[in-house]
Amino acid sequence: MLRYLIATVLALTPALSVAEDRPPAIDPKAVEIGQASLEFLESQSAMGFHWFITYDRIFEGREKITFIRSGSSLIARGKGYRSYAESGNTVREYIYDGEQLTVSAPVQGFFTQTPVSGDFDTMVEAAREQAGLILPVWQVMSAKASEFLADIEAASYLGTTLVNGREAHHLAFSEYSRDFQVWVSTDADRPVPLIFVETDPYTQGWPQYHAFLYDWNLEPEIASDSFQFAPADGVAKIGFSTLSVDAEGTLQPEAE
Repeated sequence: MLRYLIATVLALTPALSVAEDRPPAIDPKAVEIGQASLEFLESQSAMGFHWFITYDRIFEGREKITFIRSGSSLIARGKGYRSYAESGNTVREYIYDGEQLTVSAPVQGFFTQTPVSGDFDTMVEAAREQAGLILPVWQVMSAKASEFLADIEAASYLGTTLVNGREAHHLAFSEYSRDFQVWVSTDADRPVPLIFVETDPYTQGWPQYHAFLYDWNLEPEIASDSFQFAPADGVAKIGFSTLSVDAEGTLQPEAE
């Protein structure tokens, strides 16, 4: 989408006589603000927030259907991670204590566990490799968040706007396989991202992914059992290898 907007603007703009008068393809202000936000997230020893996601799927090359997910996430680096997610009529809880990843389905009455030793990013990759599971908005909590802008080919600073009463910088970026926008709080002491929008420019219908992040807590209370899991009576344990990800990105038993 960003490529299309840039191409349209250039097509409608008279040729400039001096090349230096053209705005740079990568606006350093956009990169500076975006990078500062990502590095700020990396520097947090713990954080919690709520999120609401919408994403598009294109059916038969034409019909665009939007799905939603919502939930919350908590991470304490070196201690663990916990996330609650609702999608369709399903609920999933993801709990990681540094040694084991648990996926709980309290409504459907099952849970599964797989051993994973390492940091949060190691666990994210293991979940992807073992079951094709993509954890909700994991990039925000990654210790490598600053690499998010490594491959950009275009960047624009689009000014400020209010997001739910908070002033935010509006940034737009483009790289080979995707275009994305970010709204970052103008609070220099807490430059947290408030909205992400990603567009797939190579799929007909230009499907988008939106993530709204809110209720940020950068000093969350971490209880002794925050990253522990105790199954309720009657809940069945099933093998992690028997699971697969459905069309909505939710881990399900293959038989379902």
